[in-house]
Amino acid sequence: MGVLDWLMRLVLRRTRIEESKVVVGFDEERLWRRAPDSPEQTIRWSELESVAIRTTDAGPFAADFFWLLRADASRTVEFPGGATGAEEMMRRVQELPGFDNEAVIAAAGSTDNRVFECWRRDAGSDTGALSRRSER
Repeated sequence: MGVLDWLMRLVLRRTRIEESKVVVGFDEERLWRRAPDSPEQTIRWSELESVAIRTTDAGPFAADFFWLLRADASRTVEFPGGATGAEEMMRRVQELPGFDNEAVIAAAGSTDNRVFECWRRDAGSDTGALSRRSER
């Protein structure tokens, strides 16, 4: 292995470690994001309005895939795809009625600065009822 390969692996490992310091989770009532030196971000499931993925052209040497869970224009829980708990959160939001898995696939292959909408609340949609049903 050459020095360049070693350096690339070191940088990629650091990126994954930094992403994993962000912790996301959920329970029956709410979802949250916790990160070092940052206040906790929380949204109640009943307030969730949309789920999207933001990609950037910064990879692979920096985080380039971010989940955006929005309650409204001023409150978004954002976390990198490598966050601790991100896989469990992805499986949870995939249960939302009408969730677009094709958008997730498109985002996973993106190397551009883009936002992919995966889900938007329909009028009358009850994500609170869904969260109670899925946690049983």
